[in-house]
Amino acid sequence: MNRADAHHPVPDLQDMLERIYVLRRDGIVVDLSFRQPLFDLLHRLGDPHLRLPPCIHIAGTNGKGSTISLLRAILEAHGKRVHVYTSPHLVRFNERIVLAGREIDDVDLLRRLNRIWDLNAGGEITFFEFTTALVLDAFVEVPADIVLLETGLGGRLDTTNVIPTPLLSLITRVSMDHMEFLGETLREIAGEKAGIIKPGCPVLLAPQQDSVVADVVMAKAKEIGASLCDILDASRFSVSMPGEASGFELDGKRWPVPALEGAHQLENAASAVAALSIIEVQLGWTFDPARIREGLASVDWPARLQRLPAERFPLEDPSAFEIYLDGGHNDSAGSALARQVQLWKKAGHPKVHLILGMLARKPVEAFLSPLFDLCETVSIVPVPSKEVSLTHKDLSKISFCAGSQKVRGFSSVAAALSFLAGSEDGSAKVNDPQIVLIAGSLYLAGAVLDEIGLAGTDRVD
Repeated sequence: MNRADAHHPVPDLQDMLERIYVLRRDGIVVDLSFRQPLFDLLHRLGDPHLRLPPCIHIAGTNGKGSTISLLRAILEAHGKRVHVYTSPHLVRFNERIVLAGREIDDVDLLRRLNRIWDLNAGGEITFFEFTTALVLDAFVEVPADIVLLETGLGGRLDTTNVIPTPLLSLITRVSMDHMEFLGETLREIAGEKAGIIKPGCPVLLAPQQDSVVADVVMAKAKEIGASLCDILDASRFSVSMPGEASGFELDGKRWPVPALEGAHQLENAASAVAALSIIEVQLGWTFDPARIREGLASVDWPARLQRLPAERFPLEDPSAFEIYLDGGHNDSAGSALARQVQLWKKAGHPKVHLILGMLARKPVEAFLSPLFDLCETVSIVPVPSKEVSLTHKDLSKISFCAGSQKVRGFSSVAAALSFLAGSEDGSAKVNDPQIVLIAGSLYLAGAVLDEIGLAGTDRVD
């Protein structure tokens, strides 16, 4: 967790979130355990985790938020009222909580924060436990047809895993991240993610890069008696990418590209569409292919290869660049972005510049390795937070970066863009549009969106 999680433009909400932020026990930021104070609080709330609408519980390393946004768009295209809980947020805490299709407003959020604070009565509870209890209580109080619930970290011991019988456990792409909490191997991390699987409940596994993930999930599902283990592998799922990704095929049916940039989003879209078949069986709902396509076409998920208007930046000639923003920060995200860079190059954009801002504890080498040779320049910028950011000096310790003339450090995204435009070093202006990819941290992404005035509402994280 980062102190930016407690920031809010409304002073009363800022004060309340700061009070919750310091609830971390003994200075521990992440406490992966089920603790009695959480259950005590839930009991005072009437055990909302036992009274939720049908719930899809989603874990994974990459693609959780995108898959949730796709599911939400499809379900809402069918007229369903959808609750959503995701984390972290980009700009405002409200983004984490969607009640029956609408982002929670400031008045309701403050009321609920104060209520949970009073009911907790000084209990030794953490920030994420507090906010999850608030969300579960709100999900029971406000009528809805279905809940989309994202794990915060891991799965097995994540606070959201208090729900006993999800409609579906969905596991997205699993890769190396948060190793200090989840394990040093992919098998260990997959085991933590598979911890959301429940007896008698179906599980859906998204396409994976490594077969060990499927092995772990299948073994877990068999061990505890999941009712179905549905795995999207090459025998069921494929994409066609003649220059630009044109769609995907799932179980013999063709579906269009979703309104999310990046070839990797086809995997997330396939997971969302596959989940519909399980929902149909579990709830007796019917999904119309035309409305599924409508949902795929209308989905919105900021900071996931989001095209930004260059005129929002302090550039003398905004037409010189196409600017994209992505919060990816691990090996799988680096590979996904590298695939997109290759597509851009094939489409006639030979020069791609990376502006990178990462927290120093993240696996920068694994993220940057597939991208480095594809990018003309790599500009290192700080993440606007109190955590330690990656520096130019840190990057020089990586073998393929050491001594490279393409790597430079800057004080901000604006400064890096100014350099690329040639306004600071006296070099020639860029005549043909080039692509700039800003990536490496959701905290950086949120700061960029806030700075250029694109911190939207009525959306999830």
